[in-house]
Amino acid sequence: SQNKVRSVLYASRGVAEYKFGITTLEGGYDYTHTNRKDFYKNIGSSLPNTDDKIKEQTVAGFIGVTVPINKIELYGSLRYEHTYSDYYQRGVLKPEQSHKYGRLFPSVDFSFPISKAHFTLSYSAKTKRPKYSQLSSSIQYDDRYTYETGNPFLKPEIIHDISFAGIYKWVFFSASYQYVHEAILGVVEAYQENEPINLMT
Repeated sequence: SQNKVRSVLYASRGVAEYKFGITTLEGGYDYTHTNRKDFYKNIGSSLPNTDDKIKEQTVAGFIGVTVPINKIELYGSLRYEHTYSDYYQRGVLKPEQSHKYGRLFPSVDFSFPISKAHFTLSYSAKTKRPKYSQLSSSIQYDDRYTYETGNPFLKPEIIHDISFAGIYKWVFFSASYQYVHEAILGVVEAYQENEPINLMT
């Protein structure tokens, strides 16, 4: 097999911070542009050849504020992300595999002391996008019993995380709960009926 991959990334980030009294306000933006080409050719086998391209742009803006009240500190932030993702096969745009995403991601931290111990309760929402290799439509030959491929229809995971932590002298305690929506999982299935070949996707 022959595999050629070319990836280009441009990224920019800016952050500004302003303090008035004991309160701190921050804001900023993120921008990324990626262009990935993935050519996979199977020589001398019945597996299909692929020629994929993914162009993606993400623009994000965020604002956060830190407010200390006596020994208590409260931090809250809000982030908005918008992503355009265009998927091409052999130079042809595939609308059903191209996506547009726009979503708000809040985050809150609450820190407080109890006697000589210190505790933090926090919540955050974030996203985890599939890797380019997980989006590839190429079928890779691993061995005569195992093939491997991706899934161009995958959507990003949305992760909600709640955590609670405390510290007292040298004792540290932490607990967390995480919920993942549209989780990305690995699956193994038969490639063809009555054939001893597995396809990992």
